[in-house]
Parts: sequence; structure tokens; C-alpha cells
Amino acid sequence: VNRFTPTPYIITRDEVQKKVFGLGYPSIPTMTVNEWYDDMVKNGRFSAINPSSSENSSNSNAVDEETREEQERARLQRWDEYKDHHRRGWGNMHNKG
Repeated sequence: VNRFTPTPYIITRDEVQKKVFGLGYPSIPTMTVNEWYDDMVKNGRFSAINPSSSENSSNSNAVDEETREEQERARLQRWDEYKDHHRRGWGNMHNKG
């Protein structure tokens, strides 16, 4: 008489769930960072990096900075002129008591 005595076998819910559904997100990358960047450049979302354009961009950055400073100076001058012609508290006083 050959009797089989089963040994206890414990299945945890988490282990089985991980085997069936995975981790819930793709844990293995599908492409490298370089492949992703090349794909973005090909689709037109990023512009390709040109080493010669960095020299031109430094010149254009200086011009942009000068333009910004000019615009800021003009804005401050307009604000100063406005303050010269309008007293503090001057403006719409409708429904103020």
C-alpha cells in the first residue's frame, strides 16, 4: 500500500498575481535613450543639435538680451510717466461709499 502524503503547498496571492499580470507596468525598456532621441528628432519634436549653431546662438543670445533690456527700460519709462500724470488713488471711484 503506497500512500502519498501531500506536503503543504502555500500559494501567496501576490506571487500568483505578479506571474499573471506582471508588475503593472512594462519593466523592460523597449528602446534606449539614444533611440528615443533619434525618434523624436525624426518626428520633428526636437531639433537636431548642430555644433556650429552654438556659435550663432551665442551671438543671437546677446542680441536678444539687448532687446530685452531695451524693452524693459521702455516699460519702466512708460510706468514712470504714468505715475507722473496720475495721482495715487486716482481712478475708478464708483461705488466706493
